[in-house]
Amino acid sequence: MNKDRSKLRGFLPVIILALCAGISIYSLMSARINQTPTILSINKRLVHLDGASNFRDIGGYQTEDDRLIKTGVIYRSDKLSKLTNADIQRLKSLNLTQIIDLRSELEIKIHKDRKPEWISEIKHHQVGNEAVDPDDYTRKVLTGYYTADSYREMMINGYRQMILEGKSYIPAILNELVNEQGASVYHCAGGKDRTGIITAVLLKALGASNETIISDYLLTAHYRKADMEKKYKKLKSLSTHIDDKLIASMWPNKDYINSGLQTIEELGGIQQYLMHYLGVDEMTILRLKNKMLN
Repeated sequence: MNKDRSKLRGFLPVIILALCAGISIYSLMSARINQTPTILSINKRLVHLDGASNFRDIGGYQTEDDRLIKTGVIYRSDKLSKLTNADIQRLKSLNLTQIIDLRSELEIKIHKDRKPEWISEIKHHQVGNEAVDPDDYTRKVLTGYYTADSYREMMINGYRQMILEGKSYIPAILNELVNEQGASVYHCAGGKDRTGIITAVLLKALGASNETIISDYLLTAHYRKADMEKKYKKLKSLSTHIDDKLIASMWPNKDYINSGLQTIEELGGIQQYLMHYLGVDEMTILRLKNKMLN
């Protein structure tokens, strides 16, 4: 009851201003309650680039304690190896000053990011202790190494492992994000799995609900739909081992990101995970919240 009264007191000045402006309390409260992402907000979240289809803002979500995560500060993306000159200018307009690549050295060698000239270096923090070999992955898919069930199991275990192995990279990534003065982007290859795990930890640390985190994760299927359909159609044409069930298991799946979120809960929740399991100091967490929360 006291908590509800405190929330109401904090909202009273807004109500008074709204009444003076001729806005009904019903309209105001409806706008406050209905802050879940809409098609319009989904489109606004995306930064439209010719050379990357999944470059988007992690902000603009409401936390469980009714705060708003700031926009224009931290972005997530797929690889940046195909950026055009126009894309580079678009990134400059975002005041982007930091790029964090989550991929393996081998992946970077094959598809190196195009670095904007005003950024001195691209930071590299490989997510996952096992280096990803794109050729080996493709070979396994084409030769029938995976079934739909085994692929799904591999992904669920993989998301769990990324959380368990987080001490190797999550504290360093948090420090990079907290200390940067301009806007930052982190990315992997498709902006789905490794990028999804880092985003889940960030949003969880900021107080977002699991439902918000899962919804944000699943947006990759919306933004990269054309790219993914083209890729999987080509794979299917190259091998008789690939069926529709296997293809379906390759798309973003809430069970995958849920595996990571459940692992955090098993380790005591986000505060325990960050501070005691990963060794992130309280000041870094406070600085992240001060930087990202309105």
